[in-house]
Amino acid sequence: MSLADFVIRTEEVMYQGRVATTVRGIALRDITGLMHTHLVDLNSVFAAYKAEANSDVALMKGAAFAMKMVNDVPDLVEAIVIAATDAEDTEELRAKLRKLPIGLMVEVLRKIIEITTEDAGGAKKLFDSLVAMVETMRPMTTQPD
Repeated sequence: MSLADFVIRTEEVMYQGRVATTVRGIALRDITGLMHTHLVDLNSVFAAYKAEANSDVALMKGAAFAMKMVNDVPDLVEAIVIAATDAEDTEELRAKLRKLPIGLMVEVLRKIIEITTEDAGGAKKLFDSLVAMVETMRPMTTQPD
């Protein structure tokens, strides 16, 4: 099998008995774009992750983490959902996302997190890699002698 044969994993998100949308995991290109537009929010998510003593068990499981993100960094959540649904980022779409029922938004984000973390080998491995990547993007605060 070659990379050309690779099939991107997607999953349907069900809501009230029907398919609400189809999502995929977040790709490297998505992450780098999010780092340019939402670095402060990403740092907040990573700080919450670092503060959690047993992140694989407590913070990263299911809807609890998705709900925390929806509450703490809603603009980042919108950007992640837009990226993972391969939708065009328009103000109309963002306005619609802001009005989605909370249960649906949490389920969409939970599914994106699930696919992304499973494909990356687990939450801890993924977040450790992302934290390292974000830290390399922080501007230097001191000048060398």
